[in-house]
Amino acid sequence: MLDILPHILGALALLIWVISLQLTQKHKMLFLQLISNVLYGSQYFILGLFSAASMNLVSIVRCYIFGVDSKNGKNTPLWLLGAFVSAILILALINCKTLLDFVPIIAALLFTVSSWQKSTRVICVSCLIAAAFLAIYNFIVGAYINLGGNVFEISSAIIAIIRSYKRKESEVN
Repeated sequence: MLDILPHILGALALLIWVISLQLTQKHKMLFLQLISNVLYGSQYFILGLFSAASMNLVSIVRCYIFGVDSKNGKNTPLWLLGAFVSAILILALINCKTLLDFVPIIAALLFTVSSWQKSTRVICVSCLIAAAFLAIYNFIVGAYINLGGNVFEISSAIIAIIRSYKRKESEVN
């Protein structure tokens, strides 16, 4: 059962992440991404990938704080964004051994800065770019199941971006 559990958690995390990108309210998007990060973090923990699990822990806290601020109509202070970026960079310094190890760090930084933005369209574009970085990384390291997930993330982000432009266009007309 433990052999299949990480894959189930990863599949559920991916499904929830893809759904999150289709939402138009930032706080709801971040709530689903929080759940997705819990599942991804659990997957990595079970697999013994503690560096990746620690990145997800930072993402869980980030999604919670940014989501609560968004729901309450507050802007998250710049210093808090800096704290999350610093946490990611410290974890990177501790865990990175090769230049390739920095690719997921770049993706984590993109996700962090994008989720601080107000616009869900900006979040989707940033997620698209971050997923592309992760797709390249997963291809190079041979993580083909994760690469497949990245393709779904990229597709979902593209669909969400197109839908947001169509909504904007219909509001103008």
